[in-house]
Amino acid sequence: MLLRRFLMTSDGKPILDACCGSRMFWFDKDNPLVEFMDIRDEEVYLSDGQLCIVHPNVIGDFTNMPFPDNSFKMVVFDPPTSFGLVRYPTSTSGLVNSIKTGRPS
Repeated sequence: MLLRRFLMTSDGKPILDACCGSRMFWFDKDNPLVEFMDIRDEEVYLSDGQLCIVHPNVIGDFTNMPFPDNSFKMVVFDPPTSFGLVRYPTSTSGLVNSIKTGRPS
């Protein structure tokens, strides 16, 4: 409860997951403290037959985030790396944007 009070802000959700995908990073996939962002909004079957559901709160590209600087107390930046989806310059740009949208401590 103390952590929740610390994280809650009057101007919205305190945590941004900049490339949430199917939210595998989170135990609570509907965490009310997190703004889930991804460039995709889709449901696709993977090669092993599992359904991958990607429905973010905000559709956006982590290389050009639709948030002002210093908007979040914490930014999770865990881009997809399988199948060569992320290239080094793109990841660097996303990391820079993640740092900019996070608040200095």
